[in-house]
Formats: sequence, structure tokens, C-alpha cells
Amino acid sequence: MTTATHAARQRCVAANGDSRAQVRWNRGLRVTVIALRWYNRAMRIAQDHRLEPSEVSPESLRQLEELVQDGRHPALLGSSDEHVELPEALYDLLVFVVAAMKRKQAIVLMPEDAALTTQAAAQFLGMSRPYLVRLLDAGQLPCHRVGTHRRILLRDLRAYQAQRDRERRGRLDALGAAVDAAGVYDAV
Repeated sequence: MTTATHAARQRCVAANGDSRAQVRWNRGLRVTVIALRWYNRAMRIAQDHRLEPSEVSPESLRQLEELVQDGRHPALLGSSDEHVELPEALYDLLVFVVAAMKRKQAIVLMPEDAALTTQAAAQFLGMSRPYLVRLLDAGQLPCHRVGTHRRILLRDLRAYQAQRDRERRGRLDALGAAVDAAGVYDAV
């Protein structure tokens, strides 16, 4: 127990003047410990889907890279010699993972219905958290609440990102067309 926790417990006992405060404090501490254990287990499960480049040996990475560059689809070989060719979607994912690992990037696999905090969602979209909250309040991005905290589904973030990119591309195309029509490129 830290000195801050011990001091807080002592203040609780002194304020109430009886040992019942000690029991209440211990119950609260037990609930907190149980909640932290659940949270740590949930975070460990979420982190199990994270693959760091250092977890794959350079030799294995080189072999995988040769395999995906070969152009033929790899197959899984079962314990009883059954041969299952990887579907196109899984092969494309393998190519992507190998390329990212070669660039020393970590890979995280998440289901699209995973709920992200506002901070994680803002980082995903490359914007500040206050700006994301304004988008949520304006209804431009759907969210749901867990208690008082907002959560945003990954699929909603990806849809917003795609829409934002389409709008940006449209504005840039319109700007390029306006510059072309004005003959600015010809003047330079």
C-alpha cells in the first residue's frame, strides 16, 4: 500500500471515529482491485492482437517476404497433411502485414465494431480530441455513451474518414479545375 493510500485510509478512519470506516474502505479497495484486474485482463486481451516487429525474427520475416513476392498463394498445412490454400482476402492481409513489419511498423487487428474512446478516435483521425467532441456534439459522427463517456465504433470512424477524404478530393479537383480555367498554369 502506498503512503498516499495509507494516509487516505487513516483520514477515513479518523473522520468516522470507528472501525466501520476501515471495513468500508477495505470493501472499496476490494472493488477497485477487482475492477483493475478486470480492466488489466481486458487490456491484455486487446493487446494480444498487437504484433510488434521485434516479435518476428529477421530470418522469418525474410522468408515471409520471399513467400509473398513469389506471387503464388501460400497454403496452410494441417497436422494430418490437409492442404488449405489461403483465400484472396487473407493473402492480401498477409502481404500487408509483411510489408508493414518490414517497415518496422506494429500491427493491430481489431474488429470493426470495437468501441474507441474519444482520445483514441481523435488520434485515429489525426485531429484533436476537442475538435472530435465538437463533431460528435454536432451529430456529424455517431457515438454512444458508456456512463458519461462517449465511445465511437471503429467502422463509424472509417466511414467518416472515407467521407472526409472524398470531400477533400472533390474540393482539390474543383480548385484544380478553377486554376485550369483561369489559365494560371499557362502564365507560369
